[in-house]
Amino acid sequence: GYQIETDAVQRLLRLAEFYVPKEYGEIVLTASESGAYTHATHYRRRDANGFAEARFGDPIAPVDPPFETAYQYPNLILSANLGVRPYIFDPDDPLRLGVFARFSADLQLEDEWLLRGSWIQNIYNDFDGITRESNSVLPRVRSDLAEYLKQGETGIDYLFAEKRGTVRDGVFYHAFAGYLEEMYAGAGAEVLWRPFGSRFAVGANAIAVRQRDFDRGFGFRDYDTVIGHLSAYWASPIYEMDVIVHAGRYLARDWGTTIEVQRTFPNGWSVGAFATFTDVSAREFGEGSFDKGITLRIPVASFLELNTGSRFDTRIRPIQRDGGQRLGFGSTLWEMHRSTHVDDLTATRARLWP
Repeated sequence: GYQIETDAVQRLLRLAEFYVPKEYGEIVLTASESGAYTHATHYRRRDANGFAEARFGDPIAPVDPPFETAYQYPNLILSANLGVRPYIFDPDDPLRLGVFARFSADLQLEDEWLLRGSWIQNIYNDFDGITRESNSVLPRVRSDLAEYLKQGETGIDYLFAEKRGTVRDGVFYHAFAGYLEEMYAGAGAEVLWRPFGSRFAVGANAIAVRQRDFDRGFGFRDYDTVIGHLSAYWASPIYEMDVIVHAGRYLARDWGTTIEVQRTFPNGWSVGAFATFTDVSAREFGEGSFDKGITLRIPVASFLELNTGSRFDTRIRPIQRDGGQRLGFGSTLWEMHRSTHVDDLTATRARLWP
């Protein structure tokens, strides 16, 4: 529920100062993110001179704890909100807009299994005015977006099961299956090797997908494929920018590489850019020559006086074509755990001492 990890640590340390007996001079907090232990905070309490110390280190999994909270399962979390869907850069009309209500449900099960679903209810849109049709010579894995906007203005946005956890220290996994996004259903998994304290990480994923019907129902179209990527991540000290390289197979069955650069600011805002180059020629790709765009991430906590990890994520492309397209499903394990990396923890360390 916290956008910045050290805010959550600070909250727990303040509670510990109230409730943990004074004879205990050191407190160790181990963080768990969806069943994966990510890091530990070692806190040495204030001495006679009022001095306290905190340092971050490898996660220390609790062994035979004398007390554990008896969480009740299944646990259902419901939410509802309003959303806006822009359709931009159409030469016939540079800006079209859709307004919708989203109704979401997360059902938490034992052993870190999670069932997630979301229904989109149209309120207003002017997408029926889109008349341009795809002229792609590639499989139309993305360029039929207008049909999903027009025929699927109301329906299932996603409905899937997932499980995350730790294979061993520094090795994380994420498995999932179901209706993963507005255009595709499928099943797959991701693994990430990220030793605590390192600015480097390596990951891999493989996903079998099938294209959904335009109406956002349970039906399918006749296109399916298997995609997968090897990924390298570097949390660079240069302006605290992340540099990410993905290499593998894309939705149109093309092979290539995506390069991403993004910077996250102390307030949680993030901006970046990406470009993808595959074995699809510029002529086959069509207008734009190759896939490219910018990314923007805005934390909801920036506007509200409360702690929440919710955020608005978007990718803006000058034109939507079919080459170099990946699945638009959730976040990678690197992104899920980003606020628990040692560079982020160190950069926000001052927040431990409000």
